[in-house]
Amino acid sequence: GGTMLVDISASALDNTVNYNSSSAAQTIKTPIDSYFNLTLSGGGTNKTLSGNAAVLGNLAISGSASFRLSSFNVSVAGDWNNSSSNGAAFASGTGTVTLNGIAMQRIINTGHASGTRINRLTIANTSTTAPQINVLADVTVANTLNMTSGVINLNSKKFQLGTSNAAATTLNHSGAASSGWFYNGDFARYFVTNATIPNGSNDGFFSVGTSSNFRPFYLSSSTMLTSTPVATITCPPSTATYSKENIPDAAGEIVKLALSGWRIQLSNGTGGDFSVNAGGTGIGIIGDVSDLRLSQISSAAGAPGVNSGTPSSPLVQRTSLTAADMTDITFYVGSVNLTSSPLPVQLISFTGQVEGSTVNLQWQTSSELNCDHFTVYRSANGMDFIPVGSSRGSGTSHSSRSYELQDAHPMKGTNYYKLEQADYDGKKAVLSIISVEANGAQPISIYPNPVQTGQSIHIDVSGKSAFSNEVVSLYDIAGRQILNCMLITSEDGSFHGNIDLPLVPTGLYFLKIGNSLAKVLIN
Repeated sequence: GGTMLVDISASALDNTVNYNSSSAAQTIKTPIDSYFNLTLSGGGTNKTLSGNAAVLGNLAISGSASFRLSSFNVSVAGDWNNSSSNGAAFASGTGTVTLNGIAMQRIINTGHASGTRINRLTIANTSTTAPQINVLADVTVANTLNMTSGVINLNSKKFQLGTSNAAATTLNHSGAASSGWFYNGDFARYFVTNATIPNGSNDGFFSVGTSSNFRPFYLSSSTMLTSTPVATITCPPSTATYSKENIPDAAGEIVKLALSGWRIQLSNGTGGDFSVNAGGTGIGIIGDVSDLRLSQISSAAGAPGVNSGTPSSPLVQRTSLTAADMTDITFYVGSVNLTSSPLPVQLISFTGQVEGSTVNLQWQTSSELNCDHFTVYRSANGMDFIPVGSSRGSGTSHSSRSYELQDAHPMKGTNYYKLEQADYDGKKAVLSIISVEANGAQPISIYPNPVQTGQSIHIDVSGKSAFSNEVVSLYDIAGRQILNCMLITSEDGSFHGNIDLPLVPTGLYFLKIGNSLAKVLIN
């Protein structure tokens, strides 16, 4: 039908409101609270916001409908899914789209490309499990990208910031890993004609990385770019190999490279005098950031700059790069001092296999340098790890070595395992992170669920550290904290007991214990 004229309340769990007129334009009403799922469908008609709207679940554009923000904003906590064939399947206007879920969200587009062309986008997903956002279609942000939190898996797709060189685009990012990054795909940016790119600024920042490490890249030019420059970064691969080299450089020979690099393709960079800064976490065993250089496989374009950052998260600078250099070039981090900064052990493989109630973890190296020991850690969310066990390394070895370790107490569902290597002098490096589906204990089990308001629920928690203090919090669907208390786990990292719930309105709530999350439906 046409525009809805009555007040609506649409936030009930799994409720869907569908604006489906095929004959008349529709105004999307702002509900009393929020939508749970919102669908815009029908044939060839505009569906336009009349005010700011919050969608607690999924937003879908289908048929040949056109969804229009006008000057209003929409936040989506579930999937963004366009299948509309309309040439203006989505029209941002001056509004902002915010992805603010507390679980993994997807960006899907099987319809017209305009369905994932957004003027202003904010990524603010607070799920404790990475990736927080799965991109399953090419995405273009025309004006402003705000990155607050969330790691984004591009799944070999392209994310583009800007559509022309006439006006500057904005990337708001703290420069820290906590604001999130892109991986497993391409990130492209348009730059303004007849303008410089300041060194170390967000104007030339590419927030990229691997599946487990933040690897920022900055492009700058001290002279004006006189053409129509567009730069595309291919995110570094998640698994690195290491090669011994003898690459001449102005400040010492580069003798080893970490081959998880940044490929940049700059078109129309005429007039530029370029510098780059690149680095981040998980690069290797580094004693001094001054040991590091940016280089290619057999030669080093440009000149060494002034490095910054810390050994655990360095930022390596290369200067005096030309537009011709930047046409298609890959930068790797190398070391000029294998004594102080040897970079990691060269890892061949790291795997996990479920065998009954245990997970058998195996890894193999092709070479090791002053390797004291390996430690394997387990996590339920890919971010917060506890140790499973350690294995003695082989010191310095130039032949293949194999290792094995068992996790006798995996959690039910996805277990993330991190392999860390430690040198004799205490320097450490993360070599790999894998995930294994196991049949261990469920991290949080709640009953009854649903539960009556003001009643008690029984909680079974496992997979925590022994005798640890765990914060228990209850949040409503708007993210407001309703309950906050503390529990102490037993020797095996579990807790079994009751918690009294407060008198609250009926609806969906989220119980968080440490970094584990569970849904609670209160009647």
